[in-house]
Amino acid sequence: MRTRGTPEDPDRLREEIARTRSDLAETAGRLAARTDVKSRAKQTAGDARQRVAMVAGDARQRVVVVTDGAKRHATAAATSVCDTVRDTHLPARARRPLPWAVIGAVVAAAGVVVYVMGGRRG
Repeated sequence: MRTRGTPEDPDRLREEIARTRSDLAETAGRLAARTDVKSRAKQTAGDARQRVAMVAGDARQRVVVVTDGAKRHATAAATSVCDTVRDTHLPARARRPLPWAVIGAVVAAAGVVVYVMGGRRG
């Protein structure tokens, strides 16, 4: 009994059978992979881990940029305050570098970092 589309040549028939078996094996492999819950869960967890690592790296880089900018601004502000104090006609004791200005600049830089990090979490 011969169906429509079946080759009559035995070699062609063998080739078609081999190709069909190969396709069937590939399909069965894909179906088995879909039902392997443990492997799929591991793959999903690995993908999520990579995404988290990328986001964390980006956040770290942004924090470095923001803190560097805050340090530059704090240094500039402290220098400006020191220059202003030095240029005034105050006694020598009052014209010393202002430790409170430096402390204030550091606190301001820390506040910027906390603000930026808090905004990223929410």
